[in-house]
Amino acid sequence: MGFQPLPNYNGSRHLPLPKGKYIVGTSDLMTKTVFMRCFYPTAKELTLSDYYENSDRWPSWLPSLEYADGYMRFKFSSGSSFAARLFRWLILDPKCPSLHDAPVLKAERPLPVIVFSHGMGAMRTTYSMLLSELASQGYFVAAVEHRDGSASSTLTCDGSWMYERKLQPDEDEYSLRNGQVKQRVQECEMAFGLLAKMGKKDVSDEEWGAQYKPTDQFIASADHLDLDNGCYVSGHSFGSATALRALYTSK
Repeated sequence: MGFQPLPNYNGSRHLPLPKGKYIVGTSDLMTKTVFMRCFYPTAKELTLSDYYENSDRWPSWLPSLEYADGYMRFKFSSGSSFAARLFRWLILDPKCPSLHDAPVLKAERPLPVIVFSHGMGAMRTTYSMLLSELASQGYFVAAVEHRDGSASSTLTCDGSWMYERKLQPDEDEYSLRNGQVKQRVQECEMAFGLLAKMGKKDVSDEEWGAQYKPTDQFIASADHLDLDNGCYVSGHSFGSATALRALYTSK
């Protein structure tokens, strides 16, 4: 199988377009306790050109250079701004074909919800192709960016960066991972709780982080989610362990 280059539109590379019947929207949500990117249907796709019409609103797969640095630190145990810039250049800094900060589609029925937990060394945009595809099929996906030290890098609510926590030679790995997965479950629960509060219009301005506050348009539209009977928890790798523990312990 040969390497397939990413699609190119107007001189910019982007991830493949999702194949569902809905155009995908994205929005970043940060509070003092949880950080996530939401992928969701925002409108019905009429023609392929509907996606490209607003390509200037497509967000980058790497939201900032620190995420490229985090991937390099995870892979090679060290990083630098030069390595991060080189990595971003080599992958052509692709865009995610989604309308950032667009409103959630007002469907006939409440949208089913997936709380998604990433794997070790990943973050909230790593699985953008998969999560965009789910959103294009009619799901609202909340991709948590974990702050337990398992993300390649993440931004805290005070504006500082946290990189992957390396296992020390004299450290018991089970104790570390067990503590991390417990925190991950709590963060998934807090993501669910935030969505529930948004649906009730019960989130105060003080709760949002200064770096990523969703638009009023998005908040007003995120009240049509099926959190009672249509909410799922999912994940990949360490995120799968998180999902399994959540299913066992979470109320």
